Amino acid sequence: MKNLLLFLCLFMAYNLAAQNEELATPEILEKENKYEPENGSKWAVGFHLGLSQSDTDTHSIGRHGGGLFNQVNLAYGLNAKYLFNQNFSLRADYLGTKISGDDREIDGPCSDGNDIDNVEAGCHRDRAWRFTSPLHELSLSLEWDILGHKRYPEVEYFDVNGEKLDKEDVNLAYGTYYNEDGEVYDFNEINRFKRKLSPYIGIGAALTFVDPEPIYPTTEEEGIIPSNELVELDQLEQGSAYLHIPVTVGLRYDLSEKIFIDGELRGVFQSTDLLDGMKNTTNFDDSRNHGDTYQFATLRFGYRLGIKKDRDFDGVADEDDICPDIPGIKSLDGCPDSDGDGISDEVDACPQIKGLRKFAGCPDTDNDGIQDLLDVCPEIPGSLEGKGCPDSDGDGVTDEKDLCPNLVGLEKHLGCPDTDGDDIPDNEDACPLVKGFDAFHGCNENYPSLEYDGRFINSALAEYCEKVYFGSGSSDTEFSNGLNSEAVKTQIDFIANELKKSEDYILVIGGHTDTDGEAEFNQDLSEKRAKEVARLFSAKGVSTTDMITVGYGEYFLADYQEADEKAKAMNRRVELCIFNKNIQEDKEDLEIKK
Repeated sequence: MKNLLLFLCLFMAYNLAAQNEELATPEILEKENKYEPENGSKWAVGFHLGLSQSDTDTHSIGRHGGGLFNQVNLAYGLNAKYLFNQNFSLRADYLGTKISGDDREIDGPCSDGNDIDNVEAGCHRDRAWRFTSPLHELSLSLEWDILGHKRYPEVEYFDVNGEKLDKEDVNLAYGTYYNEDGEVYDFNEINRFKRKLSPYIGIGAALTFVDPEPIYPTTEEEGIIPSNELVELDQLEQGSAYLHIPVTVGLRYDLSEKIFIDGELRGVFQSTDLLDGMKNTTNFDDSRNHGDTYQFATLRFGYRLGIKKDRDFDGVADEDDICPDIPGIKSLDGCPDSDGDGISDEVDACPQIKGLRKFAGCPDTDNDGIQDLLDVCPEIPGSLEGKGCPDSDGDGVTDEKDLCPNLVGLEKHLGCPDTDGDDIPDNEDACPLVKGFDAFHGCNENYPSLEYDGRFINSALAEYCEKVYFGSGSSDTEFSNGLNSEAVKTQIDFIANELKKSEDYILVIGGHTDTDGEAEFNQDLSEKRAKEVARLFSAKGVSTTDMITVGYGEYFLADYQEADEKAKAMNRRVELCIFNKNIQEDKEDLEIKK
């Protein structure tokens, strides 16, 4: 019997651990959170009503002629149960009854050869001992409802082609799904709960309270009188509570999802010989000396708590469900949230795209404070004035339309400045610092543009001339030091020697700066840089007759972003453009102004 009990406990523990492990994995919990029913409350309560029997020194079922219903008493009780899952639960019980026994009800004769006392008188009958005692049991048991998981069978979903779908791919809020017979699921008619007839078993620990009253004959005519010494020893050892191990077997049937009934048999293993108050008085050395036990046969009525109607099977009861006909999630009171942004679809302006609450569920991808629906440049942070598009120079012309995105300009010139105010934007003006006319390409009679083959000599068109680039540095000091470096000196020597071989050239020396500081200061600094380089060429014997120095300030950046010091250093520079005079056709008499 002990081995059987050990096997039973281990088997129940293994199944409980396996099922709880399955229910506890993150993957399962994530799936269960997607519109899965709660399957009712975790609690159930009930009451017992039935009969009790006992096996004591004055009563044994089936021995000495004792009948099954001999010394039967009314039993009653209450219980509460907590469900770990649909198969396993922890059950607390209170059971009350009375146990009794009476030698005088034993008909005899002795059917067991070991019962050698009073054989002639009909065994125990003429001994005439009897007892009665109230019995109260408080117990805690682990219960295994073997078929309990079949009360809520898993629904299988199929697509229109009859293919079975994975649970994680099912969205009950928006999809149409079929059963295995090809019929469309109507979730208002599906009854997830199935009534079952299920056997169950249980084992636990109980504290049994008794107060026995043994009754012995007072004369030899009434029966056998026990030794006063042994009676007093029984009274001395008598306790009020004893620990027992109850074992339960039963059969459960569901009348409805809320109400069920159990037919149950329950017994305890021997742990004391004092339930009847008789131990030492019956202390034989043979099989007649045995421990006392008791049994119950009851009908239990149970009620599952928290069962509420949930017609969309999303785990939120209809009375608490704002969207009772559409499966949703608990955090949104049963309403769906397709994009998972915490805003229910019914108030989400962008229900299929995760967004922000301040924009009614619509996103702001570039985090510029302008929702994507109103943002012309949704992936690039911009300004409200630019309808979500950036305007790096703040001139009111967004970068995507601004031809000069790092220079404050005018909208009519597509974001480019007109420094000299001649209505010719600097990017098209051959003389951006001198007010001029279209006929002179932005220059005037005193400051004509230098034109060869239809192209102008200015830094905006410097790519059309032979360009030499040198002299950059991270500061003005480094710029000056760079001009005195061996590499630059070698470069200047080479260019100077080439220029001295021919008089058919024009040398334009353009100075540039980055955008740090005031524009006026940068303009003056760029002119100084150009003149410093011109001085170096003059020192090498290059004629100044065909040498032009121009300061362009910060208007023509080599790197329009200037994101770091490296980019700024590229703009602290001097560029050389060398033109061949022979390119001219009818401009040989053109005067060059310095």
